[in-house]
Amino acid sequence: MLTIPEKLLLLALDDEKGRVVAAGGTALPFGLAGAVLVELERRGRIEVDKRQVLVVDARPTGDPILDNALLNLSGSRKVRKPGDWLFQHNKLAPSLRERLLERLVQAGILRRETHEFLWVFHFQRYPTEEDRPERVVRETLRAILFDGRTPAPEDAALLCLVHACNLAREVFPDYPAREARSALKAFAEGDAVAAAVSASVAAVTMMVTAAVAASITASTAASH
Repeated sequence: MLTIPEKLLLLALDDEKGRVVAAGGTALPFGLAGAVLVELERRGRIEVDKRQVLVVDARPTGDPILDNALLNLSGSRKVRKPGDWLFQHNKLAPSLRERLLERLVQAGILRRETHEFLWVFHFQRYPTEEDRPERVVRETLRAILFDGRTPAPEDAALLCLVHACNLAREVFPDYPAREARSALKAFAEGDAVAAAVSASVAAVTMMVTAAVAASITASTAASH
């Protein structure tokens, strides 16, 4: 079964070009870091609120990516605020993204392609090899958002992360972009989320949205 970080990354990739869509470029690093926290919370290892990330069970999960994050959190000498975690792991995002991509390649969902630029520079692309896992995720999210299906907690959290990462057009290409964005916003701020996810998950997704907004503001200010 795919983890929430894996699902989010799959949704953010252009299936044919094998790279993150432009809309998610700034937001995805924060989204992936937030998705790791959501997955740890879902597995009962941490609790999160607006003030802190609290480790309640430091036992390994068996997932190397999650366990690395859990070790980082449990080994910290100071209380970690969710926002601090997200900004710290934004710096580590390329490493996190590469580890997730490698795992999806090993699972046969993506394939790795090496491309050249000016016959000197080499870069990797990760187009879709097996599209069924992502199709299942997309169909589940579509049914929740547009057909009123009751969301499982992990699906509600994933929809909130899709909203925070500005991926409405990529995830719901069959709907007008404005309609998809509006539906996502209403879902993320509505009673369905409060009923489906814990306060911890709601806090994480809110912090992702705030971190993305702060990053965009800082980038805009630096360019002037």
